[in-house]
Amino acid sequence: MAGSAPDKLRRLPDAAVRKVGSLPIAIDCDVPDAARCAACPVRRLSFCAVFDRDELNLLDRISGDRHSEAGSALFHEGDEATRIYVVRDGCLRLYRLLPDGRRQIIGFGLPGDFLGLASRDGYAYTAEAVVDSKVCWMRRRDADDLQARHPKLSRKLLEMSEEEHVRDHEHMLTLGRRAPQERVAAFLLQHLARHVRRFGRDDDRLVLEMTRLDIADYLGLTIETVSRTFTRLRSQGLITLARSHEVRLNDQQALRDLVGLD
Repeated sequence: MAGSAPDKLRRLPDAAVRKVGSLPIAIDCDVPDAARCAACPVRRLSFCAVFDRDELNLLDRISGDRHSEAGSALFHEGDEATRIYVVRDGCLRLYRLLPDGRRQIIGFGLPGDFLGLASRDGYAYTAEAVVDSKVCWMRRRDADDLQARHPKLSRKLLEMSEEEHVRDHEHMLTLGRRAPQERVAAFLLQHLARHVRRFGRDDDRLVLEMTRLDIADYLGLTIETVSRTFTRLRSQGLITLARSHEVRLNDQQALRDLVGLD
């Protein structure tokens, strides 16, 4: 595999997997019983939401949890795509390397997001933890088997893929047509929309785990431009920088007008 940084997620010890019948069972030291999936705080946000409690017992047996320390890679671009993942906690930056060695961040993996499903020959991007993060993993072949036996899972995955496609389209529009201040405003609004959709509450506060450099690489800007734009939005009263990673959107409609959204 590519990369040399230590990574607890890149190779699971043989002792952590055993088989019952034909099903590989992941043994997770952090979870003492089989109630992990039923108690998962983000289950309703991901494709696992389609399964009832009895079906969750199967998910418990063919999946496992792992922690990824900040700065470590869950997988690298080009690695064999043998597993899929669901983000349970934290934030991961998803990026590709350009031919000249520069990094282009194409998205961020947030709680409830699934990763690694789109490519079979190899992962299309690198997933790297921004902060200490926790993911649930499943072998690709087991995910394929579940889809074959549960059409509702295929429908849910298609729905999530369509949502991701819409986000990608909006991102391309942001990169191609919008000025720096519009790009940052669009990023904040889109991130807030994902937050509200996930947690079902109307809030104007965001916790941005990613760094200013991450945001710059995502928006195709320099870190200096991103920092100046945050300062400008704050001076205009549109946002408040409450803490190092918390942003309050004081006037969402003004931000939408700035971006050109209805």
